[in-house]
Parts: sequence; structure tokens; C-alpha cells
Amino acid sequence: MYRNSVVSRVIGAMAGVAAIASVAACGGSGHDSPEDLGNAIATAANDQDLAGIKELTCEKNKDSITEEFDVETAREKLNAPDLEFSAEFVSAETDGDKSTLTFKLALENMPQELKDAGAPDSFEPTEDAIKEDGNWVMC
Repeated sequence: MYRNSVVSRVIGAMAGVAAIASVAACGGSGHDSPEDLGNAIATAANDQDLAGIKELTCEKNKDSITEEFDVETAREKLNAPDLEFSAEFVSAETDGDKSTLTFKLALENMPQELKDAGAPDSFEPTEDAIKEDGNWVMC
């Protein structure tokens, strides 16, 4: 039970951080290709600029970007003050005006307690992207 609780905390916090990556490139100045969009998302996530991320988010999702998705908040929730997060764009599978973007999200300096409980130190989430008004976005 404890093991599952710790893993759930890690996955929940990582999901919050991943949400930063997921919405980082919505809207904004536009991206000509899914690959361009994927790289922009990874850059925004790595910069951990919540205000910038919100600015890049499509109008209908702006309110969903809150402080709970901040990396510092994840560190506090996990009692892991030295936790480092990085995002890397891996690939895009595109079919017409739709694409699935794959990222690698990695955590470094994870406390031993979380490692012992089976918390992953990396995972590869996918996000859907669409071509809207000539630009690739996630919304």
C-alpha cells in the first residue's frame, strides 16, 4: 500500500509537470510543422516559465495552467527539493492535419525513498497536435 501511495504521488506530480509540456505550445506565434511544435514545447517546459507557457496556450485552455503545474510545487509535494526535470522532443507521427508528438520526460536527483517505491525516473508521454489556421498547435 505504501509503495503504491509513493508511486502515485510521483506520477501525480510528474503528470503536473508533464502538463506544462503538454500545453506549452498551444497558440502563440505558430509552428510550421509538428517537429517545430514539439521542439517548442520541450524548450518551454525546460525553461519552467509558467507565465510564458500560459501565454502560449490556446484561449480555451489558459485557465487550466495553474501554479499546481509548477516544478517547485511538484518538488514540495514529493518532498524532493533537489529534483530536476527535463523534457526532450522525440518524434512526431503525422497523418494529414493531425499528429501525435512523443516526448521523453526525465527526473534527476530523485530521493531514494521514491526510487525504492518504484517511481520511474523517466517516461514518454504522447500528446495530440492539430493544424489550425495553418499552424500546428495543441489545444
